[in-house]
Amino acid sequence: MCTSHGDGTSSSSSPSGGEKGGEGTSASLLPPRSAFVLFAGMVVGSLLGVLTFMTGNEVAPAVAAGFTAFGVAVAWLHKHVGS
Repeated sequence: MCTSHGDGTSSSSSPSGGEKGGEGTSASLLPPRSAFVLFAGMVVGSLLGVLTFMTGNEVAPAVAAGFTAFGVAVAWLHKHVGS
């Protein structure tokens, strides 16, 4: 977007509000800490769900156990990993 000033000069700014970084750089979707916490929570939840299913339980309780483990792991990791 170009704007002109009263002194005859013009300036240009990006419509996104002037993001950090130059051309060719892209902002990441998630910070690395958040990505790690979510990924580790997914691994813990998946492992617990699979182990629950392998003990002879039906699929529904195994899925519920996996989702519960995911939530607990994300909350715990959020508190204890980094700052």
